[in-house]
Amino acid sequence: MKGALLVAFAAAVLLALAHPAHAYTTADYESYGGLDADDTVYVSAEKYLLFLRGYCHETMKGLRIAMGAGEIKAGKTRWKCTGVISCILGGPGYSVSPGAGYTSVIEVAGIFLNSATVSTVSAFFMHFVLRYISGGFLLFYLPLGLALRSVSITRPLGSTLVAISLTLYIFYPLMLVLNSMIFPSIAGNIPDLGPYSNEQYMGGLEVIYRSYDAPSMDSLVRWTAYSFFGAIFLPAVDFVIIVALARETGHLLGEEIDISRLSQMV
Repeated sequence: MKGALLVAFAAAVLLALAHPAHAYTTADYESYGGLDADDTVYVSAEKYLLFLRGYCHETMKGLRIAMGAGEIKAGKTRWKCTGVISCILGGPGYSVSPGAGYTSVIEVAGIFLNSATVSTVSAFFMHFVLRYISGGFLLFYLPLGLALRSVSITRPLGSTLVAISLTLYIFYPLMLVLNSMIFPSIAGNIPDLGPYSNEQYMGGLEVIYRSYDAPSMDSLVRWTAYSFFGAIFLPAVDFVIIVALARETGHLLGEEIDISRLSQMV
């Protein structure tokens, strides 16, 4: 029992020493190049999360472009009168709205935008958790857990903190590295919105004179599904695995950890 605890502690210390203090930006990894043998686990995990963040964010932009272009096209109408004299005198006629069908595209894109927004927030939260874990998480919670574990009345709480600290610090970045082997191979590169209209220029007097291009519905559905898969589904599977590993770590410490309470803490 003590030997397993020492081995886990040594692995966590080695992992902490191998993690360089460097800040990356999303612009550095617009296309994910896969794992690099020279990178540590934390660097590889951060590169992947930056790629995931960029993918989800560009998906949101593509949906907003589609909604903006659809609103402009759906709002274009033209009045046609029944004859020349009627046009001059203001006689009867009818209006034509060739882009009225784009209203359905706006509604569908709005539903997808909600999903893409949740995926983007989840990706940013995952990156925050990684930074939080690598920024002194273990140095605070592991000694605190060992101190509480040395007192009989707080022994269960101390064992839980030790299990959570070691599990998150070691296995959380490892699970992200495993995700980096799955998501980019399925989703491909970050969506390229260069050929489409920029959403910030969809306004002004030139609106009625311009023809706006937007991603196709097929691309939007695919990007939204991939974003949900990478930012929601895979982290949910990771969470289940991490909770199971934390419970087994608690068994090594001689304590039974409550999974429901552990889920709330994690």
